[in-house]
Amino acid sequence: PFKPQFKAAHRLIGKQGANVKRIRAETGCRVRVQSTDDSGNQKEIIGPIEFILITKEADKLSRAVEITKEIIDDIVRQHEEYLARGEQMRNQRMGMQMGGPRGPPRGPPRGDIP
Repeated sequence: PFKPQFKAAHRLIGKQGANVKRIRAETGCRVRVQSTDDSGNQKEIIGPIEFILITKEADKLSRAVEITKEIIDDIVRQHEEYLARGEQMRNQRMGMQMGGPRGPPRGPPRGDIP
């Protein structure tokens, strides 16, 4: 599952509907996007969405499905990178909390001991 902050549904639709427009332009298919969220808020998509491809021609539908899969594969890759960046940031924070990348300080330098 995608992290909610990643906004995978928004990425599927694309900035200003770019992915939906691409599918329409390349295939002639109508694309309908429905959220299962009944809040009526179109800016925030919560939960699963339905990405419906509509055409009477099988070859156009096949191409639209192919493009949609390419977009989803790209979103999955982006999500994996997003998770990896989050893991790196958590590791860096842990390093700082532990006294930096080398661990906690171990006491005064030997030359300072009386």
